[in-house]
Amino acid sequence: MSVDQSSTSGSRMSMRQESGVLQVDDKNEYETQFFGFTPKSFVDGVYNAIFEYLRDGIELLEKYLVSEFEKDGVSKEIVREGSQKLLSHFRVRFDRACDKLERYLMKNIFHIPSKMIQTCDVVNQENNYTESEEQLLDDEIQQLQIKIQNVHKIVIILLNSVRGRSGVWSTIKKNGF
Repeated sequence: MSVDQSSTSGSRMSMRQESGVLQVDDKNEYETQFFGFTPKSFVDGVYNAIFEYLRDGIELLEKYLVSEFEKDGVSKEIVREGSQKLLSHFRVRFDRACDKLERYLMKNIFHIPSKMIQTCDVVNQENNYTESEEQLLDDEIQQLQIKIQNVHKIVIILLNSVRGRSGVWSTIKKNGF
């Protein structure tokens, strides 16, 4: 793992229900719903922050060494070369340590059990309709929409006929209809 590298460890899963367990199309999406962030982005953010602190610390050490040893005849280039070697040495060990940390976090901390179902997915699991059942529901919805439109038209016709009778219309307006 490095600042410039990105891992493609997120595996794809298909959307299906097997043995009472709902699987999500994209593991990263499910992790984001559960944690509020992707664990990989969290680990990468921690890595980048620590590496930046490490680089800043070596830069400060380099400045200190230049100020201390410049009067003794040690050139800035030699100190710079030494600090670059130190940074590359630290980076190799730091990368190994962060890889271990990432494996631990992904396995033990950011692991979502396979039988875990989020609250928002319970609805999908409980209402698992077949295509024919969904078509029946769609047809019923369409019929209800038509009935609502027809009732709306009838109400408009009745209101127009009531407007012709001014006494009834003023009573309706007073009552807030």
